[in-house]
Amino acid sequence: MDEYDKADMQSATIILGLMPTILSYVGPTVGEMALISSRRPVLAALLGLGAPAIFATRAFNFNNPSESLTKDVGTFVIRKQSPFRATLLAITQYLLLSLAVTNCLLNSMQLGSSTILSWKCSWSYLQLGWNFMPLTPHLCAALSVKYSKIYHRTSQERKPIETFSSFLIEWFRNEFKPSANHAKLDQNIGMPDRSLAVSLNCVAVMLGYAHWIFGTLLFSSALFIGTLDAFGVIARYIASALICRTILLIEIAGMRGAEDAQIVASDEQTSLGAERERK
Repeated sequence: MDEYDKADMQSATIILGLMPTILSYVGPTVGEMALISSRRPVLAALLGLGAPAIFATRAFNFNNPSESLTKDVGTFVIRKQSPFRATLLAITQYLLLSLAVTNCLLNSMQLGSSTILSWKCSWSYLQLGWNFMPLTPHLCAALSVKYSKIYHRTSQERKPIETFSSFLIEWFRNEFKPSANHAKLDQNIGMPDRSLAVSLNCVAVMLGYAHWIFGTLLFSSALFIGTLDAFGVIARYIASALICRTILLIEIAGMRGAEDAQIVASDEQTSLGAERERK
């Protein structure tokens, strides 16, 4: 190989090594993902796969999920949608997320099969494994919210589910319903009252750092790829991350504009009464 091609590949490794840092500015925080997982866990898992880089916050600082619900200047709010618009929005979200996740995973598979790592020449699946690693810190953040005081109290106030089939029906309804149509979350959700919630939140942040460092090491070690091809790889990752970021902002805005639980319950009773009158 001539020196021109070698210099081109060296430039590509530098660009790919910076990619996890660039993606982290588009990716979600552990607090935002914890909020989404408290309402729609499957959607949160797809968001973690489509935007694999985590926005890093300060180490050993509690990342309060309720900070995302504050109505600061520049934030937007989405109110409760009609049943038709809510269903259409949920279907659109899952279709876009399916495209984003598929694009991200195929991009990692193609990169792993077309390049060689300088420190593990025979391993072609590490790039794909890098996509699934963010699910671990997001799970820790979700458990941190689950073990918090506010979430535990609101969970106890829910109506108990009698059978497993009714549980699946209730879960399916909540999963495929936008956050704006859920009951309003407590502004103090996620505030810890026990050391376990704080520890899990800090562990999630530290795992995000570890994923960031591993991604930098992984992609900066890729050989036999040119600069233009590296730009194409980064563009595909960023495209998926932007789709996930847009859906995440819509869900957070819906949580800000969600109505109180009493209003939602009265609306559901009114709709049920109207259906009974029609029958």
